[in-house]
Amino acid sequence: MKGSMTAGSELKHIVLFAIPIIVGNLLQQLYNTVDSVVVGNYVNESALAAVGSCATLAFAFLAVAMGLGIGASIMTSQYFGANKVDDMRRGSCSALIMTLCVGTVLSVAGVAFARPLCATVMGITDETILDMATEYFAIFSVGIVFQFLYNCVSAILRGVGDSKASLYFLLASTILNIVLDLLLVVVIPWGVAGVAIATVVAEILCTVFSIVYMLKKYPAFRFKRDEIRLDREKSLICLKLGIPSIIQYIAISLGNLGLQRLVNTFGQATMSAYAVGSRVDGYAQMTVVGMTSATASFTGQNIGAGNITRVKRGFRAALGICLIISSVIAAAAFVSAPFLSKLFGVSGDSLSKSVEMIRFLSPMLLVFAVYQIPSGVLQGSGDTFFSAAFALSSIIMKLAAAYLLVYVFNAGYASPWLSTPCGWALGTALTYVRYFSGRWQKQAIVKIEEAEPVRKLN
Repeated sequence: MKGSMTAGSELKHIVLFAIPIIVGNLLQQLYNTVDSVVVGNYVNESALAAVGSCATLAFAFLAVAMGLGIGASIMTSQYFGANKVDDMRRGSCSALIMTLCVGTVLSVAGVAFARPLCATVMGITDETILDMATEYFAIFSVGIVFQFLYNCVSAILRGVGDSKASLYFLLASTILNIVLDLLLVVVIPWGVAGVAIATVVAEILCTVFSIVYMLKKYPAFRFKRDEIRLDREKSLICLKLGIPSIIQYIAISLGNLGLQRLVNTFGQATMSAYAVGSRVDGYAQMTVVGMTSATASFTGQNIGAGNITRVKRGFRAALGICLIISSVIAAAAFVSAPFLSKLFGVSGDSLSKSVEMIRFLSPMLLVFAVYQIPSGVLQGSGDTFFSAAFALSSIIMKLAAAYLLVYVFNAGYASPWLSTPCGWALGTALTYVRYFSGRWQKQAIVKIEEAEPVRKLN
């Protein structure tokens, strides 16, 4: 079956599946990065600090979308691996409906409560930065529902082995976002409002094209009128798989909010440096994130097909290649830290701090790879409770270490990134204990004896 990863070279399947995801993730990073680069170079550092702070807040909202997407992707991949196309279609429809409803509520909330969220949750006290952050996030929130829908469609497509389509949509929308950013900031001086409007327009078009593609490319997802409803059984499965991931991403976002609040206490220079360092670190992590997602989809399909031995071989192959690539990326980021920082228009104290942050986090990328790949196996198998619990433990450790470094050991402004290895080390230890226990193998939502004859999706 086209898109199936249940036969053939494990490494080849995972790498080829991961490449479009990695490039797509890089393009998604470009959305906010371009915003930061444009306002940093053509507005001022206050605008850069405002947009950087909003990125952390935006992740808190999108955490729910990411969690629901994990649930939809696991459910789709396991049904796909077992050739249960009707169950897959009903589950996908239910996931899309839930995503639309939740995304709409959060869009409205973001628009209505932008200022108190920036002032209270983010702890922004500088009035100039607060005004800019409020304006940016209120406009950005209009597009949240579209980001929810796009994320769900992408997750469903990944479940059936299609990771390329999302890349094409993101490429087109990223180019559009860059053009609109330059138009609405450089040509038409709308400042942070301009980059926010550009992002929303690009997201809307990306979402529309992805939905049209899914419906035209895959007849299995052409829902009949009486099928456009929440299927109780499939909704519960999706939530069972997705809620732990939602909690995981919300915990990560809350941890990031806690770190951002800590950063904000050190003033504008540190805020700008942290925004730059976080962007660069996010790019560095994209290969690991893409390989983890590919490992999860690979695991889901093979769990559905009942091939545990193949899952284990895939894990070892993914970890090996990920460590090699991460070593190269880490070295490149360390050496080019000054150049990368200057791209964002920072100088002086902001520049030196951002270089310091990038160079400290670069070698930590290898620890991140060792931690994340087995986590992808746990997710793909449906063992999302433990995957989420370990991520929660990791972020709590990281956050606690950061505050201890500031208020007990007087480590100063660098504490938010100095605490990173503490969290990842704990997450790594817990994840490997679970992986080698083998208990994740019993979490499949379908059994091999339930698998149906192969049926074409397109």
